[in-house]
Order: sequence, then C-alpha cells, then structure tokens
Amino acid sequence: MAANIKNSLPPLGKLFALQTASLCLTLCSNCATAARDEPATDVQPRMDAKSEAHYSYAFYLGSGIYQVNDQKAAIFNIPFTHMFVNDDEEIFTLRFPLSIGLFGFDKDSIKDLDIPSRADTVSLALGAEKTWISDNDWTLTPYADAGYTWSDTTDQKALLYSIGARLNKHFVAFERMHLWGNRLFMAGHKDLGLDTQGSFAAWETGIDWELPWHFNIGPAQFNTHAYGAAYWYLIPVKFFGREEEEKVKYSVEAGLSVSSPLLSNDLWIPIDRLGLGVRAGDGIYALKFVMGMPF
Repeated sequence: MAANIKNSLPPLGKLFALQTASLCLTLCSNCATAARDEPATDVQPRMDAKSEAHYSYAFYLGSGIYQVNDQKAAIFNIPFTHMFVNDDEEIFTLRFPLSIGLFGFDKDSIKDLDIPSRADTVSLALGAEKTWISDNDWTLTPYADAGYTWSDTTDQKALLYSIGARLNKHFVAFERMHLWGNRLFMAGHKDLGLDTQGSFAAWETGIDWELPWHFNIGPAQFNTHAYGAAYWYLIPVKFFGREEEEKVKYSVEAGLSVSSPLLSNDLWIPIDRLGLGVRAGDGIYALKFVMGMPF
C-alpha cells in the first residue's frame, strides 16, 4: 500500500490537477488585484453579508454548482494533502484544503461562458487526519481542520474549524469491490470584526458500487462506478439566499464516476477518480463535481 501511495501522479491526473490549481490560483490573483486596485466604494456585493451560506463551509459542501431558490453559487475545492504510511498500515495525512467560491451568477451567464473573472470567496485551512485499517476491511479516519476564509463581495473575514470522522467498509459482491462510506462531522465559523458565529453538523452515508463495464484508453483500464448518498444535517446549514435564509436539513445525491491506476494518488493532490453527480432535497439542487471518493 505504501508503495502505491508514493507513486507519482501520471500525466493525465497531473494535468487535470495542475489545470484546476491554475484556475483557482488565477481567481485568487484576480481577487487580490481587484481588492487592491478598486476603491471600496466601487464594490457592489452581489449578496447581502447576512444572507450568504456561510462561505467558510465551502470545504464541507463539496465542489459543484449549487442552487437554492433563485441563487446560484459555484464551489471549487482542491484537497491538497501529504500522506505518511508506517509499517502497520496506519496512514497519517496532512490536509491543506483550498476552496474558491463564485456567487450570484445565473443560467445565462453559464450558457454564455460569462463566468466571473475573480473569486468571491477564498478559504484556506490546515488539518490532519489518521487512518486505521482493520483486518476485516474497515477503515476509521478521524480528522480536524482549522483555517481562515474571506469574502471579497462583503469584505468579511472569518476563522473556521471542523472536526469529524469517516468510517468506511470495503466489501465484495459479484466479484467486484464496493464501498460503504459514512462521515460524521461538525463545522463552524467565527466572523472577525463582527460578534457572530455559527456551526452546522451532518451525517453522510452512501454506497459506491463498481459497475461491470470497463474501457481502455491506451494501456490504462478505466473502471466505472455508480454511487448514492444521503445527507442529514443534524445542525441545519444556512445556504445562500437574498431575501430569506434557507436552512437545509437533508439532501440526497447520486452520480457516476470512473477510476483507473492512471488517476492515482499523488503525494499532494489525491485524484483517484473523476465524475459527476446530482444533489437535491429540502430546497437545494446541485450539480456536483467528483474528484476522489464522493463521500
């Protein structure tokens, strides 16, 4: 296992990772340039400061394009990590997640490729997790994150934190390996300069099912997967909305993905699969971008 984890990312996976990182760094650069060059009075926030789904939660909502009522937001997460594996197959991982948020565009903007040229929100965090692997294919991974996040549209800054754990079970059915995944976590924020703070908590559970269909691109074989997951927000999360606060209590998600040794684990950006999913429930709709395990 240690040898597989330490393999460098092949060209296709590395190209995707570098392109995604380049997009996010460009958005960050444009955001910083705009903040430096434009007077504060010229900034026209697309969202009210009190109505954003707290932007610091972007890490834990997942990458995708979200819609709640008439409001839309795109979230792009890059899960920078660095893994260490010992002889007992215990995995210790440092986490450096980066999240970019684009808020307040509509369907016509997407259709015309008129995507905002700068990031509305940027979040950075530092965290750690440790994975224990049992002899009967269970894995337990507790983690903790802390970081800093800011919103360019509302000139807000906040501290963020999250603690949680994943419990996964690999199992064999129809001669293929599948996964039952669970995650229980809490995330919170404290606004700097404002006497406000908040938190939300969620339990996620889902099945990732390997399908019997495979295909090849050159020497690499790709496996196909279908997944389904349910999310219960034990402390409901407030999503973005201009005139009313939407608190989401549950949602469900389904999607398809492909995995391959070509999309392996890099030391810094883990990409073991790519795919698309759809999430819906309790007033929220989202097109999800899958990079890695979907839950």
